[in-house]
Amino acid sequence: MQFYDIAYMYDLCKLIITRSFHTLISTGENLSTKTLIRNGSVWTVDAATSLLTQTTTSLLQMENEYVQAVHKLTDMLSYKLQVLDNDAELEIVWDLVLQFRSDVNEIKRKKEEMEQLYSSVQKLMDISAEVAFIAGAEYASTCAGERLYSSQRQLELTRALTAEAEIQLNQVELKDIEATTKHHEKKEKEKSEQDKTDK
Repeated sequence: MQFYDIAYMYDLCKLIITRSFHTLISTGENLSTKTLIRNGSVWTVDAATSLLTQTTTSLLQMENEYVQAVHKLTDMLSYKLQVLDNDAELEIVWDLVLQFRSDVNEIKRKKEEMEQLYSSVQKLMDISAEVAFIAGAEYASTCAGERLYSSQRQLELTRALTAEAEIQLNQVELKDIEATTKHHEKKEKEKSEQDKTDK
């Protein structure tokens, strides 16, 4: 399920719940304590769902930004392997690698902060749905559960892309370490042989 489908489902649930409440008012049903509690639980679900939507959207954006940053770093490290024998070019590339790695770390930090918020929002959704169910607002409770599941599913798909990008980066980093080590050993050997020749 795509995220725009999730948002549509939320709007549909909200519309049905709102119309039900207006119908309740128009029919003149007595607003007893039980009714007020039920309506309050519906509004709580509505507020929690709105927060879930905003948090999910932000987290999806950060995941995408993180994947793009990881790909940039991976590409630059791959290019670095091709210019190990060109000191001038290597210096420029190395500066870019440091910058891209800094970008990756910064985005990852922000993403982790948003994930902490999302974890709290999940708990809020669970509690809101439970309260709505106990208060007799079964439909609002069901909508909350569906919205949370859809959000989690969308994030799982995006995180799979993140994990794949990180695996590719790790593989290139291992190649870079190996190639850089061999390059330094080669230069040291050449320097040693040159010193012997000079003597």
